[in-house]
Amino acid sequence: MKYLICALISLSAVNVLAKDLPSYITQCSLKEADLNGCIRDNGNKAIPVIVKGDPDLGIPSLSPITVKELVLGGDNLKIMVTDAYCDDLKTTKLTETLFDLKNQKAGYTAVIDSLTVTGKYSIKDGKILSRPVSGSGKYNMTYIGVTIHSKSDLNIIEKDGEKYLQLTNFITDSDIKRGYFHFENLQSSEGEDLDNFVDKNWEAVWKEIKLSQDKAYEQFLNIPLLAVVNNVPMSKIFS
Repeated sequence: MKYLICALISLSAVNVLAKDLPSYITQCSLKEADLNGCIRDNGNKAIPVIVKGDPDLGIPSLSPITVKELVLGGDNLKIMVTDAYCDDLKTTKLTETLFDLKNQKAGYTAVIDSLTVTGKYSIKDGKILSRPVSGSGKYNMTYIGVTIHSKSDLNIIEKDGEKYLQLTNFITDSDIKRGYFHFENLQSSEGEDLDNFVDKNWEAVWKEIKLSQDKAYEQFLNIPLLAVVNNVPMSKIFS
């Protein structure tokens, strides 16, 4: 996660060398009757390409992606994750977009039918509901029916005579229809295997890790978005 945070920080300032809009992204006209629909449709065409990475814009591979270290959850259930691997962000689909210059707001809603993350985990003195849990080993988290809502402030700034879009103050919220969690060697204080307990109480696990998962989506999905708006002048993004 440290790498992703550094990537976002580096993308928070406009590059002094203006870039052209990549060929896999199609311009929309600001005069479009359905501008948000155009942004959504062109965004969906670009997603399978841009998630592979774009060195010219400083975008790393996001599908597949491996995160060396990640912390999920909080006080009741803190999960230390290493070598987290996912290859499903390429299936992300935008269902709604918002680009409102007048009210200085931007946003999108995205869905992922199925998202699986694997890696290694460690839990010490955690709790699922009221049951103490601990363990370490391999893990698999599969989310079915993921919906991600993102909102941000939208402004126009000028750099070296060019106007650029600026997105700040992101708020991200996500939900799932079903979660499947498997933690190898996860045990209670009595030493019992907890696979069935975790599966039955998946909503309790999701509740514990949701906020950190929201933050992860915010960091992953906004890397390409920020790379484009911070490096490509507004005049090249829109016709």
